[in-house]
Amino acid sequence: MMKKILISLFLLLTVTLVNAQDKKQYYNEDLNGMEQIDQAIAQAKREGKNVLCQVGGNWCPWCLRFADFITNDSDISGLIEDNFVYA
Repeated sequence: MMKKILISLFLLLTVTLVNAQDKKQYYNEDLNGMEQIDQAIAQAKREGKNVLCQVGGNWCPWCLRFADFITNDSDISGLIEDNFVYA
């Protein structure tokens, strides 16, 4: 019974990760995150805004859903643009 549960969980994880690879790639893995944060802090100070750091990976379906949500929802993306430097 335990073997069937483990195999089912493994298959579910595999399918989830494969589906995540088919989605838009929001995260540029070549960027230096610390440099991005330093630049965002400097820009936020100049503009009198806060910094919003989104951390995630292109392999993570929940990270991709969140990135897609805040990008495609006009109310949320407008709120972020008006009040935050997005890093």
